[in-house]
Amino acid sequence: EDILASFVEKNTDSENSERNSALKELKERLEDRNESRVLNLQQKHKEEESEKVTEEKSDFFTQNFEKEAALLEEMLLCNGIEKTDRLLVVDHFDAITASFSRLQKFFSDSIMFLPKYKSRKAKSQLTELQAKIDLKRVEMIPKKKFAFKSKSKKAERKTEPDVETTSKPVKTAGEIMMAKLCKEFQVKDKMGETIEMNENEINQCDVSISNLKNCTVRLRGAPGTVHISDVQECVISIGPVSGSVFVDRCTDSRIATGCQQLRVHHTKRTDFYLHVTSRAIIEDTTEIRVTPYNLNYSELDSHFKLSGLDQSTNNWQNVDDFNWLAMSTPSPNWSVLDKNEQKVEW
Repeated sequence: EDILASFVEKNTDSENSERNSALKELKERLEDRNESRVLNLQQKHKEEESEKVTEEKSDFFTQNFEKEAALLEEMLLCNGIEKTDRLLVVDHFDAITASFSRLQKFFSDSIMFLPKYKSRKAKSQLTELQAKIDLKRVEMIPKKKFAFKSKSKKAERKTEPDVETTSKPVKTAGEIMMAKLCKEFQVKDKMGETIEMNENEINQCDVSISNLKNCTVRLRGAPGTVHISDVQECVISIGPVSGSVFVDRCTDSRIATGCQQLRVHHTKRTDFYLHVTSRAIIEDTTEIRVTPYNLNYSELDSHFKLSGLDQSTNNWQNVDDFNWLAMSTPSPNWSVLDKNEQKVEW
């Protein structure tokens, strides 16, 4: 009996040991399987999140790319820009080139997460836009043609009457004097003065303002173009300008102007109150602020009509910075002027 009991006890211990070992192995397998399942779920979640982020980036690219491409197409219409105003045309195509460069860089920076079909489509659009820009540039800025002419033909021309000249009415002395005066009106080398000019002096004239310090300048008319350079601590308010306003080396000033296009170079800490029917362009410029044009005087509406500017179109917030090509982030060189800091009285 003792031998039998001992045999049964040994058998029971062996069975219990095997059972415990099997249970332990089963538990380990279940834990491994559960851990593997959790890891798979986490990996799947990461992949889904990554796909979601990539899709969001792709959608962001498409929306912004299409928007910028549409703006370029609009710029290529050259609305309100005459071929005869070569300076304005060249400036306009500088702006187009800068916008196109930014669009190309935006595409290059985004290509890593774009689906192949979107990448091909964007690349095709860029190629088409480049071709359109080249064609429009040739149309608006034709190359000068050179040809050799024989002396005999020149001599013949001299003997022929100038039909175009003879058909024009003869100008009076006053008209000739006015034409000479209106080539350019200059204000320069002033300090601490207030300068005012009215429509009789500046309408459709080129106005040059240079080398001023701590001055107030009021132009109440519709100039053809305005050039502002080397001004410090000045307040300059200008009626609607038919063409462009050029600003160079301006510091710590306030400028209010309506114009077709604004070009700003080497300027710091200056506020611009703008009515721009095309776009504002800045280069080598920092710490400027922009806000809508708020100049108001009795003849303003008639000056807008004379200038040909569209009062309903104001792109004051569309500023192209030639020194900032990253489309994904705004340029740090300009900002919007807070309403509480706007100048009301000019």
